[in-house]
Amino acid sequence: MYKFDTVVPEAFRIAASSPANPDKVVRLACRDIFRETNILKKIIPGIEDVLSAGGIQTPEPPKASVPPAIPEPKGIGDAGHRGG
Repeated sequence: MYKFDTVVPEAFRIAASSPANPDKVVRLACRDIFRETNILKKIIPGIEDVLSAGGIQTPEPPKASVPPAIPEPKGIGDAGHRGG
């Protein structure tokens, strides 16, 4: 779902420059894009939206699951500042 907004355009841009190791260059560029766009925070809600659109219940977390060891600090509400 997110590939055509992130990976595909970057891969074509990099391929046009003919780097020596295109797979490595694309992987590193995508890593940076994923970090900059916070795509991981969009993926789970996106999956939940797709499941609910199909009438499928979101699965319950496994009983053995545990919360993150180091929870993310709550931000101050301003996208331009880091949490703290």
